[in-house]
Amino acid sequence: MHAIITVKLQQTIQALQDVLGDSINASILRKVALRSSLIVFDERHQTLFRAGDKPKGFYFILKGKAELLAGDGFSYKLSKGSLVGIQNYLKKEEHHFDFKTISSKLTSLFIDDNGYKLLENVESFQILMRSNILDEFFAIQKVIGHHKI
Repeated sequence: MHAIITVKLQQTIQALQDVLGDSINASILRKVALRSSLIVFDERHQTLFRAGDKPKGFYFILKGKAELLAGDGFSYKLSKGSLVGIQNYLKKEEHHFDFKTISSKLTSLFIDDNGYKLLENVESFQILMRSNILDEFFAIQKVIGHHKI
């Protein structure tokens, strides 16, 4: 049992490092991996969040793809490095849209307050987070524009 846990921990640390880069402290990576939940979705169309869910954390996609479903056929694709639900988590707002997997396998880390506190001052995470928030903002703007037509 310990060998499996060690392998999963090392895989999680390596996956985080692949997304965040080599500049992040190994000790922080290990702490984040230990304080977060590695979640593997093994089918398409599995739900990460539903509209109306209260945020308790966010998913950090390590491998695979998901999408934000806004209705009327509009969707926004999310892939490796995406922080699914980060905006709602930071604002402590209910989710406005559904988020579902679109690949047959999605590997993610569910990061709650403990994991976020470790990452919030890491420069590569800050850059990734800003990029994700801007991408999601522009996607939501498209939804709003689409509904006004």
